[in-house]
Amino acid sequence: MKSKLSTAALFALTTLTTPVMADNGLYLGTLLSTVRVANDSIKLPPSNVSNLGVQAGYSFSEHFALEGRYFYAIERVSTLPLHQSQLYARVSYPFGECFSVYALAGVNISRQHSASSNVQSSFSGGAGVSYAFSEKVKGSLEYVSLAQRRLYSGNAVNIGLSYHF
Repeated sequence: MKSKLSTAALFALTTLTTPVMADNGLYLGTLLSTVRVANDSIKLPPSNVSNLGVQAGYSFSEHFALEGRYFYAIERVSTLPLHQSQLYARVSYPFGECFSVYALAGVNISRQHSASSNVQSSFSGGAGVSYAFSEKVKGSLEYVSLAQRRLYSGNAVNIGLSYHF
């Protein structure tokens, strides 16, 4: 038991004291999303919707960033959200100079197609991998759970490209 605790403490200390790489700072990007949505309140089968989004974030270190996203539905379906905004805390772990795995945790805020619809928010989380094409340009592939409510659920696969200043 002591060896597991010692190993975990050593890993945490190494991770937290790793020198900060060039990943610090502002980044902007775009995302293409395929969302699978089920709405049990209207008794329709699950459907897929494509969304186009933008993201802006600030990376405090190679391990932690805060990120905001906005998505707009490319395909308009009256029963599904037209606009979605997300705020995430992003925790990353790099593997070498090019690859990184990360986890997202935050909130998804969605608004239905009609202006009279209520705005709904729910916990959102996911995981992904990123690849650095150059020092400034990174690509990503991720899976995100947008909402898991009793009547409505949505999950997305996102492909993104970002520029790090």
